[in-house]
Amino acid sequence: MLYCEKCKVEIRTNHKYCPLCQSPLIGEIGEESELFPKLKEKTHASKLIMRIFHFLCVAVIIISLMLNWWITPTKRWSVWIGAGVLCVWIFFTVGVYKRKNLMKNTIWQLVLITVGTIIWDAAIGWNGWSINYIIPIAGLVTMAILVIITIVYHLASPEYMIYLLMSCLHGIIPFILLLTGCITVKFPALLYICCCALLLSALIIFQGRAVYSELQKKFHLELYK
Repeated sequence: MLYCEKCKVEIRTNHKYCPLCQSPLIGEIGEESELFPKLKEKTHASKLIMRIFHFLCVAVIIISLMLNWWITPTKRWSVWIGAGVLCVWIFFTVGVYKRKNLMKNTIWQLVLITVGTIIWDAAIGWNGWSINYIIPIAGLVTMAILVIITIVYHLASPEYMIYLLMSCLHGIIPFILLLTGCITVKFPALLYICCCALLLSALIIFQGRAVYSELQKKFHLELYK
């Protein structure tokens, strides 16, 4: 530790002269004299988990390709395993990187489920299970999760409004599919559309100003002054 005999103070820097009186300092510069000590880089557990997860995904794909080539070379079942692993990787990765914002993470998962299930349904021959069951049920679950997060964390309207509106907007998808006759099992879609309409009505009636304010911020709308 450096010391100024004139000011009678200890100096925790690596200067040669006292910053108060400019007198020469005595003593030795040690690690404790560093004004900004060097910090060791911390390895976050989430990064290690992600690396392990990436490795496991690659390992599953490589092993399945090897087994497919060795046991049944005329069939291509390893492609489906690879596609499944890719879907799991996307869901998990988005979930980890969006974990700080639960509302946004939930909406992202809904979007991925919507797109992913339609692609899978089409890839295996299109039985309609994606639009008849998965999309409406996923929408209902997402809506419930958003409401629960809002209540549990006591969120203010600017923190949850846009996500609830996006959840209601997602209900347009089954509504259009229902009108065009694509949906054959109507009850899940009707239930989801009804819940979206009720939630949107509640937001407009009870928090109309907040709805307008959020739309104005996001889309620069000027509905009224």
